[in-house]
Amino acid sequence: MTNSNAHYNVRLAEAKGVSRILAPYAVGNFVVGSVAYNPLAVSADSDLDIVAVIADFGKAKFDEIGRKLGVELNKDATYWAFMGEVGVFDARVDSGKGFETGVYFRSLKTHLDICDFRSIRRFAAREGIPKSCNYMDLKGRKKLIDTHEDIPGGRIYTHWSVKEDEDGIWLSVPATNLLMSPLALHGSDFLVRSFRLFREGLRNKLIRRYGLKHSDEINLINSFPEALRERMTPEMKKQLEEFF
Repeated sequence: MTNSNAHYNVRLAEAKGVSRILAPYAVGNFVVGSVAYNPLAVSADSDLDIVAVIADFGKAKFDEIGRKLGVELNKDATYWAFMGEVGVFDARVDSGKGFETGVYFRSLKTHLDICDFRSIRRFAAREGIPKSCNYMDLKGRKKLIDTHEDIPGGRIYTHWSVKEDEDGIWLSVPATNLLMSPLALHGSDFLVRSFRLFREGLRNKLIRRYGLKHSDEINLINSFPEALRERMTPEMKKQLEEFF
């Protein structure tokens, strides 16, 4: 569906085009970010982020995928993915329309691990990247967890969508993306089920830890950065505030 925001419309059209290229290789593709959660907030500065869930990295035709996307995928990333050492890596694709498209390749196992709060391993090129992963809890506190491992060509990060410790329950970007109306473009039935299972599992985890009653002090919306909250629709804010 299109709307009056031209920036949104051109990005949605690009997302559908990329998804058609990825569809023969993926069990599911979905959009995250403002293009998914608030079309009216999409601006000229907005990037486009697509997650492609690949059934088996060990059998994926990454060279062929790269050629069809018009980009050379990082050889170190695809090597470690093929070897089963990482379950996530990304590529940047120039849309030629004034914005960048980030394609996040995710193995099926890793996608299910994210939905079930198990640890995942992500590859990132070494240059200019931090050594730690960011988390926020339901009180709005931030935590950096350093779980990086230097390898030839980059780093591997071990992290969690949702991590619980003695201080509370902490969310990272994969979790907040799944809570902000991800837009399924391919493999919709499978993806919608996985999104629902993630939300149900998170709600049960929060209730076990904090009880049934949310408050201003302990609230799911506090685990989102302020800049992100400002771009949410009122309906989404309400859903998060009343999540449990």
